[in-house]
Amino acid sequence: KIKVVFTVNDFVVGGAQRLLVDLFNYFDKDKFQISLITLFQFPGKWEFYEMLPEHVKVHKMHFNRFFDLIEWIKLIKVLRESKPDVVISNIFLCNTIFRILKIFLGYKIIIVEHNTYIYKTKIQIFLDKILSYITEKIVAVSKTVAFFTSKQEGIDKNKFIIIHNGVDTEVFKPNTKL
Repeated sequence: KIKVVFTVNDFVVGGAQRLLVDLFNYFDKDKFQISLITLFQFPGKWEFYEMLPEHVKVHKMHFNRFFDLIEWIKLIKVLRESKPDVVISNIFLCNTIFRILKIFLGYKIIIVEHNTYIYKTKIQIFLDKILSYITEKIVAVSKTVAFFTSKQEGIDKNKFIIIHNGVDTEVFKPNTKL
């Protein structure tokens, strides 16, 4: 089986999190071993964990900040034990952490850009640019996101692939029963 790890900062209700829940249902369980790693936990907030398919293995980390050494060690242990072939990361913090760890653990890394982040700091832009060299692909959810990110961060447009966010239109069909 191909071992694929998806990462996201947290699993509190949000767009990226909802997309992952929907996406996990489309993987062939005979071909893929799917895991999810979340970095932050927010007890008391509505999270999507209960909506995950049973075949998705979940690793809940408890980072308090970027330089949380104990959680970095736990995360490295999880990755060493799971030995992913591919890590697909969402959101800036995860994208940064998992690309740094790729250097030491050797998996392939794909990151997902969900938005035009106009408030990225110069250091964030610099990190994204440097880490793009070890990133297999950057998935952008629209042409606008790909163009904006490529221009803002000086990343070659050929590094991007556009995969539009899918929406399950069945949930929006009106109930016609009277």
